[in-house]
Amino acid sequence: MNTRQAKRIIAYNRVPQDRVGQEALIREMGYTKLRGKKKIANCSDAQIYSVAANLYRRADKVLIEASCEIQKDHLTIDNVTNDNRALYCEVLNLSPKEGSEISLGDLEKMICG
Repeated sequence: MNTRQAKRIIAYNRVPQDRVGQEALIREMGYTKLRGKKKIANCSDAQIYSVAANLYRRADKVLIEASCEIQKDHLTIDNVTNDNRALYCEVLNLSPKEGSEISLGDLEKMICG
């Protein structure tokens, strides 16, 4: 399941209570058969609900994991920015306090001319 599919499934706000809604949720994944054999229309209500509920849980998990990855990326960018600032301050003989008062772009301009 990719994040696009997960977002479409989570847009249901919950597992639909009626079979038509559950089948629609299942079709968001492109499924026309379950386990590659049985057409969705021929499956029991319990099986359809179970598959829809499992897909909803998986979609929630996919979006949570994607959110965590985005947060990690932001932390990495912040760490790189802080590392760059420290390096620029060292090259320019500025104290960390002095360097924190100057934008990163201005520090780069001071180094590159």
